[in-house]
Amino acid sequence: MWLRKQFFSVFLTIAAGRLAGVANDSRAQTPDAAATPAPEPRGAPALTWARRFAEAVRNDENDRGRSLAKVAEAWLARGEPDRAAEVLAERERGHWAVLAAMADVAAEWAVRGDTERARAWVSEARKRADELRGAARDRVLLRIARALSALGDHDVVAATFSRFAEVRDYAPEVRALQATAWARAGRVEEALALLDGAEGDLFYESRVWRSRAYAHVARVLARDGERWGAALQRAWDAAAQVPDYQRFPLRLDVIAAETAFGRGDSALRRLNELTDALPAEDAAPHIFLPIMADCAAAYGRLNEKERARALLESVERQIPKLLIIEQPELWARAGEAFMAAGDRAAALERYTRALESARPLVNPRPRALAGVAIALSLDRAGLEDATLEGGLDQLARTFDL
Repeated sequence: MWLRKQFFSVFLTIAAGRLAGVANDSRAQTPDAAATPAPEPRGAPALTWARRFAEAVRNDENDRGRSLAKVAEAWLARGEPDRAAEVLAERERGHWAVLAAMADVAAEWAVRGDTERARAWVSEARKRADELRGAARDRVLLRIARALSALGDHDVVAATFSRFAEVRDYAPEVRALQATAWARAGRVEEALALLDGAEGDLFYESRVWRSRAYAHVARVLARDGERWGAALQRAWDAAAQVPDYQRFPLRLDVIAAETAFGRGDSALRRLNELTDALPAEDAAPHIFLPIMADCAAAYGRLNEKERARALLESVERQIPKLLIIEQPELWARAGEAFMAAGDRAAALERYTRALESARPLVNPRPRALAGVAIALSLDRAGLEDATLEGGLDQLARTFDL
């Protein structure tokens, strides 16, 4: 399950570039047809719980919108855009993150050939984006541009969204979109040259998006082993130029790609290099503990169980140093890493601790966000268990759902 999901999602969440799976059915659906109540669990029950907890966030529209978008993203990572669409109910479409997720769903439908629904959702997202202002509107429009690119409307993208290429904050993302589109069209060398030409740009967003864009191009080249590896190496090297902690998740994406495609020896060398660069214990644990847990999971997938356990011991020693509202997610991520290392019993114990640390949280917003994080982690881990299901139900009962 992990490899299948990783094949869909390893290179971040630019849905316009997703590889097509089995074609969807072609039932007509209007833009409002996703306004459905949370369904009974039918596959991926953890994501059903994640949606319930996201909808329990009632006093912060930003956290609610972003949480629902994360759940939709998880369905897309499974290759199930119809289920992602169900999460993005009509009543939620006032927030930019939900509209951006709508564009991602539309892009996935477009890649699968379901262009009627894709265009309907792009139209809906565009109309609602016009009601937003400032950066929120811009973020949605950029995602719509990706969806239009997936639909093949490159002239429309160029005519309508070219202004973003002139805006410092958005130009790196536009360059990444352009490079990915060129690579898909077979213009790989031009795509790489475009990104190579940005090497001297020290603007932070440029450094981050350059690494991401090389990874997107590599993904397009998945069937071309030599050029795929060269593009991944560029992504790895570009990530080294990112000056803060963000370089770690960028490089973990490269490691995950090599692991998913059977390049275990190279992935392990890179992972060893990455973990050697981690700071000492007690250095910003709220930032580095999640990264350490993700590194442990990466070791687990490479069957390096002792290395995984050593990292997790360090993670668990430091969890009490976090704010109490941060601790449930870290226990869940530890459980996820233990599952990757093949230790189901240890994973169950950590997920139980995650739920036990979430239930006493007094404020309903962080309690709901903890529920979202735990459920999403369970889905990534591919772990289903009746006792944990009961724990999720107990947590849900603390809300008036």
